Amino acid sequence: QQCYRAVQPVILQGKPDFNNNGALSVLEHIAKIGLDTVNLCIKERKKHVVEGMTTTTLSSSSLLPTEKETTKQSHHLLQFLAEDFASLLTLTAEQCSRPPSELSPSGQYLFGIACACMIRVAPSVTIHIHQNTIMNDDDDDDNNNNNDGDRIITTIRKNGIPYPILLFDELFDTESSSTVELCGGGISNLIRAGGVVISATHRPGYFSGGLACRTVTLSGGK
Repeated sequence: QQCYRAVQPVILQGKPDFNNNGALSVLEHIAKIGLDTVNLCIKERKKHVVEGMTTTTLSSSSLLPTEKETTKQSHHLLQFLAEDFASLLTLTAEQCSRPPSELSPSGQYLFGIACACMIRVAPSVTIHIHQNTIMNDDDDDDNNNNNDGDRIITTIRKNGIPYPILLFDELFDTESSSTVELCGGGISNLIRAGGVVISATHRPGYFSGGLACRTVTLSGGK
């Protein structure tokens, strides 16, 4: 169940590729990344259950939401999370309404970080959607599906959701220090909210000035 492993960082190595879905805004793209990853986790979970081939697990698999059900249940939730990460990363409402290609270099990096955050929290979102499906399994009223996203948001606010662990693999090494400075506020907000950011870099000075709380220097790769 690789999608459900508790601690697994998302690795960022450069600006995101936003050539596809050019008609989507920044915020829509962030939310879609989340939905695509949630659907992938559900497919992986179903594959694992079917491979078990037992009556119990097959019965459990029927409780997993379909892609159509996931879309209904997760729309409000993923929109909520997309707005939350965009706000933490200091992406403005104007930036969020534009296509990613119109962002400044620092905005493109922040956009990529927001997408990575959605990828990282998707397994936890999937679990909440699964639990919500079980609780509402006997309820066939389509009108109640409109409240599913709000219900899951309430559950997440009560029980919490693990904030992402991100690994910057020389992410800013080819950029100027000013780009990192422009991204610093958003990265700091994410860390204060509970995220963990690790940067492997040849330019540790880019993260000085309070952005890095701990620095480990390697000599000869050791």
